[in-house]
Amino acid sequence: LPGKSTPNTTSCESPRDINGWMPVRKTRGPSTLDVVIPSLARSLAAVHDQRRALEAQINTLLEAHPLHPVLTSMPGVGVRTAAVLLVTVGDGTGFASAAHLASYAGLAPTTKSSGPRFMVSTHHAAETGSSNAPCSFPHSPA
Repeated sequence: LPGKSTPNTTSCESPRDINGWMPVRKTRGPSTLDVVIPSLARSLAAVHDQRRALEAQINTLLEAHPLHPVLTSMPGVGVRTAAVLLVTVGDGTGFASAAHLASYAGLAPTTKSSGPRFMVSTHHAAETGSSNAPCSFPHSPA
């Protein structure tokens, strides 16, 4: 290049290009990426296969449950949400009433009052720190 001089190299220094970078040297045999990337791809494929197998098992178990038709008939409740509800709430016998279950799920309104003022609000599972709200609940009812 005009105006650029080639850096000096001695016998003990490695040659560098005009920007000071070391040149890429081709080595014999596979590089690290040639080994790691296919291994990671195989691992990822195995995880996807396990996920599909678990999903099939969950579908089979859910279809055999007596509450399956009721849960999946609700708008917005699919296989995943129905499975989470069954695992979290079970058949609902752990709750004294439907109102207790609705309150636990954050669907029932609560009233707060102070003197002549009062406020009605609902507290959803998302507000209690649950990461999967409204599909999961923050803690056990027991």
